[in-house]
Amino acid sequence: EGIVSLMQMAKTAGAVERHLREGLLYICVMTDPTTGGVTASFASLGDIILSEPDTLIGFAGRRVIEGTIAQALPDDFQRSEFILKHGFLDRIVTRDEMRRELTELLAIHSGKKIPGPDTDAPRGRLPALPKHKSSGSECLSIIRKRERPTLNDYLPMIFSDLHEMHGDRYFSDDRAMFTGIGRLNGRPVTIIGHRKGKTLLENQECNFGMPHPEGYRKALRAIRQAEKFGRPVITFIDTPGAYCGVAAEERGQGEAIARNLMEIMPIATPIISVVIGEGGSGGALGIAICDELAMTSNSIYSVISPRGFASLLWKDPSRQNEAAETAHITAYDLKELGICDTILAEPDGGAHSGPERMAATLRTYLLGAVERHTKTFEKDPDKAMEDRYLRFRKIGDCS
Repeated sequence: EGIVSLMQMAKTAGAVERHLREGLLYICVMTDPTTGGVTASFASLGDIILSEPDTLIGFAGRRVIEGTIAQALPDDFQRSEFILKHGFLDRIVTRDEMRRELTELLAIHSGKKIPGPDTDAPRGRLPALPKHKSSGSECLSIIRKRERPTLNDYLPMIFSDLHEMHGDRYFSDDRAMFTGIGRLNGRPVTIIGHRKGKTLLENQECNFGMPHPEGYRKALRAIRQAEKFGRPVITFIDTPGAYCGVAAEERGQGEAIARNLMEIMPIATPIISVVIGEGGSGGALGIAICDELAMTSNSIYSVISPRGFASLLWKDPSRQNEAAETAHITAYDLKELGICDTILAEPDGGAHSGPERMAATLRTYLLGAVERHTKTFEKDPDKAMEDRYLRFRKIGDCS
């Protein structure tokens, strides 16, 4: 090797840029080993980056690093599992499964609507809203039930050919934010959502649904790809708020949310958002810049949690139920304000009393919303994007 070899890094990276500029898909598969100039050029630039398990991936070699910094490195350092955790891989796939994975990814990125097991499923009609409108405190009680369905429950009941995509390509993979691609009635879509657990361990793994900055950057990365490949975006909102710890502030929580608000606004593809539980402040809005917003009938959307509201207003967090009544945070309140477009009826008692029925309602709504807004973008994308901007621009005009 010599200086001419070094220059090949620039040559291959330049070729990738021209390929991507044409709107073409670029998938990289890292096999053992992927190191040095390969890692620092074409291998790390894919729209989607896959790796085999336990693959050596890195720029500088282990002995070079240890000799330079005089520190012992962890055993899993520069292995694919380490790289996935730190946000630079989408998926780890065994060699036996790689052909199937690539075939499915290529099919989804063809943009074609392909018949699948869900294609001919009946759409039905949206169920009528219940006569009883849950109060703020009732909603708070319902959405915090342990058995309430979360994004993980809904995904396989609504979508087919699901492929979760990991990583923000900067720092880590935030487990509190799901990003992936799949099919809705055969149509390729990008899916994003806050992830919660049912048990203490599950909630600890996803930080109780509170994303770090990396979660919002991962979501933005997914939305940019959706625009590139012409896929509608569907986002599911269910978070008490963005994580507000020291590390989140150090890595720019405010900047990450602000950038999402700005950069998602002009995205040239339909975006549909649904609040399925808690819509907590900027942590919710960070993935809720959309053309249409729906809320399930017992969900809430607020500028601050009821507990935080009570702490600020009355210096008594135990008055959170009273705060939930005062703050006007229900789906019906937001419909009256013109923020929520559609309220989706939950089964009697709440979504937990009939998860399959709730999923069917969500699917029926999404089929109609995606179809409507796809036609709008196909007819006049500039007007569709202007309508999205005006949707938010007019909120609060008369307040």
